[in-house]
Amino acid sequence: LFLYSRGGDVSVPWRIATMFREFGKEFHILVPYKAHSAATLLSLGADCIAMTKKAELGPIDPTLVRTTAEGGGTATAQEISVEDVNSFLSFVKERANINDQIALAQVIKTLAEQIGPLTLGTVNRQNSHIRLVARKLLTSQKEKVDEARINTIIETLTEKMYSHGHAIGRAEAKDIGLKVQYPDPNTEDLLWQLYLSYEDDLKL
Repeated sequence: LFLYSRGGDVSVPWRIATMFREFGKEFHILVPYKAHSAATLLSLGADCIAMTKKAELGPIDPTLVRTTAEGGGTATAQEISVEDVNSFLSFVKERANINDQIALAQVIKTLAEQIGPLTLGTVNRQNSHIRLVARKLLTSQKEKVDEARINTIIETLTEKMYSHGHAIGRAEAKDIGLKVQYPDPNTEDLLWQLYLSYEDDLKL
């Protein structure tokens, strides 16, 4: 799969990866440039990720879009990062040192009033979903990935990048534990030329 994407719906990667598995014994991904968010998630299901020098993966923490309309006015879209909610709760407990149950209950009440209880429920569901899909994709690889490595990859890509815009180059991706391959110079040039042709055709 020749992959360029700035992200997308996190329900899509599992569908694509399982489809590829139906048609072949091995599944390789070629990343010429950007493969962010949901595209990074899809890459976890590949037996090999070939990344050029310009290639970037990214964190897989999902963002929810909540539409609100105050006083019957124009609806506005608000983006809520799942990891921002988790980070806020960590801040309350670890940095602000609020561990009293009554005080924590008040914090949760304030948070629910701010973004809504149903949105909080969706955040919790997305939090679990993204980790489940990442695990399923990693375990779908042809060669077995050990449990410790799976946990490290998932934790790093969901919690430990701290910024959704963080670009993960091929050296860092390899350090995380992903199955990254460096193309030879000729192949790298061909991948980049192919990307440029798609960029032109699709007016990226």
